[in-house]
Amino acid sequence: MRWGVRRYQNPDGSLTPEGRLRYKQNEDGSYTKLSRTERQSAQQKYKDRFKVEQEKIVNEDGSVTFPQGYKFNRVGGANLDFGEAGGMYVSDASSYDVHMYVQQLGPTTLARVLNMDEAHYVKQIEATKQINMPSVEKTTEMTLDCMSKNKDVYDAWKNSIYSWGVDDRDIPPFDKMSEVDPKSDLGKEISLGLAFGFGNSQFSDVTKVVYQHYRDNGYDAIPDIYDMNNTAGWGVDTPAIILNKDCVRQTRREYLTKDAMREGARIYSQLRKERANNASGRD
Repeated sequence: MRWGVRRYQNPDGSLTPEGRLRYKQNEDGSYTKLSRTERQSAQQKYKDRFKVEQEKIVNEDGSVTFPQGYKFNRVGGANLDFGEAGGMYVSDASSYDVHMYVQQLGPTTLARVLNMDEAHYVKQIEATKQINMPSVEKTTEMTLDCMSKNKDVYDAWKNSIYSWGVDDRDIPPFDKMSEVDPKSDLGKEISLGLAFGFGNSQFSDVTKVVYQHYRDNGYDAIPDIYDMNNTAGWGVDTPAIILNKDCVRQTRREYLTKDAMREGARIYSQLRKERANNASGRD
């Protein structure tokens, strides 16, 4: 207990997530403090509780094939919560990604201020069929193709804050959009700007059109280009947006308590240090 807050036990006497990392319950109902080895084992188990051994297929063209049964993680509401435009943000079953998402998208102080009650769960989601996801380059190509064929999408992007990353002098007119090279810096900036708007519910009418364009090209998921390029420095490894409700189902969920958030922050900090050390070792 600290300042009147029970850190290790709930009011009914059961252990909180943090308590399970420090104590074990005996057959008679009493609790015994874990040894250092047991505590380290419990912490590792907690850290990797959403991590599973699995493989996706990365094809020669950079596209990805997720086999049936592939596991994804999602922070959000209690159930499968597709957005107004029809997409659902996920990462694969990476321990680093899920703890990062918990810290950024879970019941944070900002989320509570904004009454974002839907952000209280970590869910594990399973592919019910094979899911094909294009490469980043192909996604950029399809985005530009959609904008060149749909003036409403083009105008919505051009007249929004999502075009601010491109100098006004470099923005091509609508009838020249088809000439923009997807591999050029300009093409990448335009695609990234539009992807930034995918998370805005007020932009959902435009997003629906773009999502449908991806699906018309044979894809039920796309890489989340914005999260991959997040300039805040917390970009994740495997962000994706599922576009088809019929290709996934929810298999488990965990309610994010304050204890879980606190432990998640500790784990995320630890994982970031490990990643930084590994990166410096490679250099």
